[in-house]
Amino acid sequence: VAGTAGVGVGALREERQILFLQSFQLLRDADIVVYSVGRKMSEAMKKLGFPSPSDFTKMSDSPSYEAASALAQELLDGFVSGRFDKVELVYNHYKSTSSQPTSRQTYLPLSLADATTDLHAGRVAEPSEEPGSEVKQPHHLLAGASDIILEPSPETLVQVLIPKVVRLCIFSTLLDSAAAEHAARTVAMQLATDNGNDLLQELTLEYNKGRQQKITSEILDLVGGSLQ
Repeated sequence: VAGTAGVGVGALREERQILFLQSFQLLRDADIVVYSVGRKMSEAMKKLGFPSPSDFTKMSDSPSYEAASALAQELLDGFVSGRFDKVELVYNHYKSTSSQPTSRQTYLPLSLADATTDLHAGRVAEPSEEPGSEVKQPHHLLAGASDIILEPSPETLVQVLIPKVVRLCIFSTLLDSAAAEHAARTVAMQLATDNGNDLLQELTLEYNKGRQQKITSEILDLVGGSLQ
């Protein structure tokens, strides 16, 4: 029985981990293989009973095209051999400095509509931000393809370009997740800095109040002693 391979990149929030696995609830646990990228993701999936078949714990720290190609080749081999009937990517997508939603997209089988810029609308298909949601595919992307002359043949081009596309997709996902992680850390450090500054102001105010009270008390003691 062909199973589903999920590639989890980075540190997903706990509720996202549960939703990720619940989306495969119709399959048996034995039919699900999770390739965990990053130490936190690997530890979380291992606790849930889905150890990664290969070690990719260091890949998220310093993404490289070579490491991404190795992972892509392993997934592609599993898909071509029939071991996997579907491969999905789940990762934190960098949307802005303050927003890094968890996104999920189908990696294999490859959809040209999802991976191609919509020239007519002037936009690129965005990955799904909610587990289980569908990405609307534009059907007019290949309109007029019969008027295009290709050399070498389309079959030859596909055999050469598709492996490069799937490798680049993994690499871009790793970079996207790394950018999201750095953005989240930046926001967290900024919040910590702001909280530290607020705490410093409060402590300074309390210190000044205590110092003023002490000075006032000493002055009163001196005045009281002189009157005696």
